[in-house]
Formats: sequence, C-alpha cells, structure tokens
Amino acid sequence: MDHSYESIQREDARQILRQLALGIDPRTSSPIRGQGLIHDPLIIRALFMGIEALTEHDIPPVPDTTKEHLRRAGQPWSQQEDEQLRQEFSAGMNIQIITESHYRTQGAIASRLVHLKLITHKNEVRDLLAWS
Repeated sequence: MDHSYESIQREDARQILRQLALGIDPRTSSPIRGQGLIHDPLIIRALFMGIEALTEHDIPPVPDTTKEHLRRAGQPWSQQEDEQLRQEFSAGMNIQIITESHYRTQGAIASRLVHLKLITHKNEVRDLLAWS
C-alpha cells in the first residue's frame, strides 16, 4: 500500500469507524454510554460496511515474503479482540476483512468463531467466504 496522504486518511477513517462500531469514543478511547444512535444494529452494520468499502479501495496483494499480514498468528486472544470479532461477525462484516483486521489466518478466525459459539463448525467460514 502506498503511504500517500490519501491512504493515511483512509486508515484514520477506518480506525475511527471501527471504534465507533465497537461503541468506543475515538476521541477519548472510552466506551460510549447510553442507548443512543451509535448502538443501533443498522448503524453498526453501516459503519462496518464503510470500513469494508474503505479497505476494498486500497487492498494490494500482500507479499508472501513478509508475513506482516499474520503478525498476530499464534498469539493468545484478548477479551477485547474477542469482543471485536463478535461485533464484526454479528454486523455481517466480510469474513476476509475480519481476517485482515485481526492479522490472523482464516483458520484462526474460524476456530475462534466456533470457540465463541458464533458458528457450530469451522467449515461454515468456507461457506461464508463463498458469498463474501
């Protein structure tokens, strides 16, 4: 990915949208309290779709030689990462984008979805990939 001003702006926008979708105030990094607009499932889904649209705009092929895209592979899952995965999956976020945002393999995401009881078998991820 080129590190032009525009791509940096997109990364900042993705981060802000991700925090809002997870119910976090991007200015303070604290949870957004109450039951306002930001907690509406349609709004959350729209935010994740915005993240996906920004990401699809500038996804270059990841070079196999760096493995930077798998930097979290094999590391333990935090409660915060589990919650992020729950939110992304429940909002219908593209499974490939979820994989990239967690820096883990599709197999790791599938296993974690089973662990979190969001799917019953890892093969369900393959079906999701077919239509994503």
